Amino acid sequence: MTPEAWQRVRTILERALDLDPEQRPGYLSQACAGDAALFAEVESLLAADLQAGKDFLSGMAVDAAGLKAEDDTAAPPARIGPYQLLEEIGRGGMGVVYRAARADDQYRMQVAIKIVRSGFGDELNNQRFKAERQILANLDHPNIARLLDGGAMDGRPYFVMEEVQGQPIDQYCDVHSLTLRERLELFRTVCSAVAYAHQRLVIHRDLKPGNILVTDDGQPKLLDFGIAKMLDPKERAETGDPTVTILRLMTPDYASPEQTRGDAITTASDVYSLGVVLYGLLTGRRPYRTTGRMPHEISQAILELQPERPSVSMDRRDALDAAAIGRARRASPEKLRRQLRGDLDNILLKALRKEPERRYASVEQLSEDIRRHLAGLPVIAQPDTLAYRSGKFVRRHKAAVIAAAMVVLALLGGMLATMHQASIARAERARAEQRFSDVRQLANSMLFEVHDAIENLPGSTPARKILVDRALEYLDKLAKEAKGDPSLQRELAAAYEKVGDVQGGYRTANLGDTAGFIASYRKALAIRQAALQADPSNVQAQRELQHTYGRLSDALTAIGDYAGSIEQLRQLLPIAERLSAADPKNLVDRRNLAAGYLDYAWKSSRGGDWKAGLAECRKAVGMLENLAAADPADKRTQRILALAYGRLGELLSTYAHQHSESLSMHQKALSVEQALLASDPHNTDLRRIRAWDIVRTGEEMGALNDSAGALRKYASALDEFRDLSRADPNNAQFHLDVAEALTRIGAAYLEAGNAGSALTELQNSLSEIALVSRPGDPNAEALAVKAIDQFRIAKAHQQFASDKRRPASQRTEAWRQAETWFERSLPGLEEARRRGALEAVDSQMVDQARTELARCRQQLNRAVSNQP
Repeated sequence: MTPEAWQRVRTILERALDLDPEQRPGYLSQACAGDAALFAEVESLLAADLQAGKDFLSGMAVDAAGLKAEDDTAAPPARIGPYQLLEEIGRGGMGVVYRAARADDQYRMQVAIKIVRSGFGDELNNQRFKAERQILANLDHPNIARLLDGGAMDGRPYFVMEEVQGQPIDQYCDVHSLTLRERLELFRTVCSAVAYAHQRLVIHRDLKPGNILVTDDGQPKLLDFGIAKMLDPKERAETGDPTVTILRLMTPDYASPEQTRGDAITTASDVYSLGVVLYGLLTGRRPYRTTGRMPHEISQAILELQPERPSVSMDRRDALDAAAIGRARRASPEKLRRQLRGDLDNILLKALRKEPERRYASVEQLSEDIRRHLAGLPVIAQPDTLAYRSGKFVRRHKAAVIAAAMVVLALLGGMLATMHQASIARAERARAEQRFSDVRQLANSMLFEVHDAIENLPGSTPARKILVDRALEYLDKLAKEAKGDPSLQRELAAAYEKVGDVQGGYRTANLGDTAGFIASYRKALAIRQAALQADPSNVQAQRELQHTYGRLSDALTAIGDYAGSIEQLRQLLPIAERLSAADPKNLVDRRNLAAGYLDYAWKSSRGGDWKAGLAECRKAVGMLENLAAADPADKRTQRILALAYGRLGELLSTYAHQHSESLSMHQKALSVEQALLASDPHNTDLRRIRAWDIVRTGEEMGALNDSAGALRKYASALDEFRDLSRADPNNAQFHLDVAEALTRIGAAYLEAGNAGSALTELQNSLSEIALVSRPGDPNAEALAVKAIDQFRIAKAHQQFASDKRRPASQRTEAWRQAETWFERSLPGLEEARRRGALEAVDSQMVDQARTELARCRQQLNRAVSNQP
């Protein structure tokens, strides 16, 4: 029967099912219009429905093109191969499942054996059965029932799989009264199994509670790939997958709109089905309000109705008792509504969208959004508004935000009062000037006292942004009222610098706005230069200008403008040398000079003269060691000394290849950082630079052939970076740090030949970068990390392609993936190298990417030519 003929049968059948039995013959005669074959087909289906009971047609998981399997009336054989059949435990549209035991005295084990059912349509049934067996053979995951054996009995294929003794996931959750959090965590494990299948090009297509059993120890197992679809064209051809053109297979309640319509099926269909499963786990209800349970009624709801918001579904007045649903989740109905309202409402509705392209892009993305909800982080299903993100921040840091809000409100109130008095009470000028001074003092207090007090607290980035923005706003207004006031102009320059630091401070806590960072520092520089020009002998103005040159140099380094960065340092060093020479006893000026030498040495080494840079770096380290010895209590000097040890180690490793000495330098840096953190354990700046020295220590261990030690160091640093990022999710630098740690772990796995683990870590690195990247972002470091990740992902696929143990179809697909990722990496690698953002060893990736891209295309052309 063709799909068109079956559609006609189905249309007439659905309408006939709505009629009383005595009305059906007259309707069939009219609807079939003399087509005897059509009349007979519909009549036989109606007769089968009456014989089997009212739920026969509505409960079938397979909607086939007129192909009906006969019941197996003959008794099953007592034994199949080495297995003794014990009892029937399941029956479906395609096969019968028996519990069996090993009976050849080799060893004891109970299994489940699935045998294809005999009857009309055997050839098609056998093809689908073999396809299920091949799908299971390709899957090896702890949460997917394993295939153990297979064969044929009297021409009927069978397969042997592990026996899963458990309950459907919805029953398990209710029997054990799991809370919403526990249900979500269990569901994430199911997602990992489905994602594993998707990565191996398998779509399940029949995800429902009955196919997700949970064992007594709480482990979910994914079952029944009987109607799964293989995306790999060659695998489909070899297994004779008939579902593409003939069958529409589904369980109506859990089928996606595209399954219901008969459209092309993608992984998005499984995302939808998982959304229906999760809706039931959380609410005890189905997403659509329908009065009937017939297939056509369910299909109509799926195609035309919008899913009910889960929190609202708890108010339904139907047979399901809201109190009982709440008890099964250890919560009152009202508490359950509150838990569902917001993130969970939006996560479920996104998963259940009618349009596949508007759902989650993958099962992993759905699982990650659930993880973020459980961690109290913003989710992508929620509109990314300032109010939403601010609400998340406030719930995590109530005390700090309340304190900051009180200060901001006080500032605002003072400012408004000042402006009001200035405009209407000119006669009280003395009083107004006093208020002007008070507001200025309050703005400076916000800028230099409150801001500095929270600068290195975890999660403080949004609050810092509010503080400096408001302080700058008020200082801008004050500056218009007091032009020509040098001290006010200096305060304004300091405000621009702090705004720049929060926007995109180089390798410090920031919001990822590199362009804004540079613009703010250029404003500060213009003010500082004008102030010094007006008073050339002012020592404090010289120090402030020196600081601005250094930070602007960092900003230009962030976008890969090394020439501009070095030029700023050339302006800085004469000022630092002049101040240090004028007062040799001033430890601050000597420290600033040493920091200037260190910065110049490190940045100029990228320009090619690394030997001179290395000598200057050693000189700076010696100066800082002397200063630290002279004043051991000066934490600022100790922090710069730790940074100097780390940078000297980087130069020794990158250019001189002196890995043992480099390792020693990073260990010295760690010793200093640990001592500083002992007295300030929550300082995010210190925790971050310590984590980076752990990363560099791992790099040197790897260079000294201790790959296991390197991986341990990378994992330790990654844990620290993730802790910092979780505490301050708006901090772009922390996300970039996580990405860079992940790419190093991926590289280590890649070098060890573990392409699967490498691919996971590198994809995670790209996900971290995506959280903070924006179109046109000039950040050269993020550009370089993203391009390097893409290059290494291509190399991982090459390792898969070179594994001759893999089937030819998988190797060909791996070559195709490698070609795609090499193409993606090339523009970023070329741009990063042009901007000087690649290390010397990484610069070779550009030429390697071109060479390997050509090789991939050669392999793919060869594969095409070898096809029959």
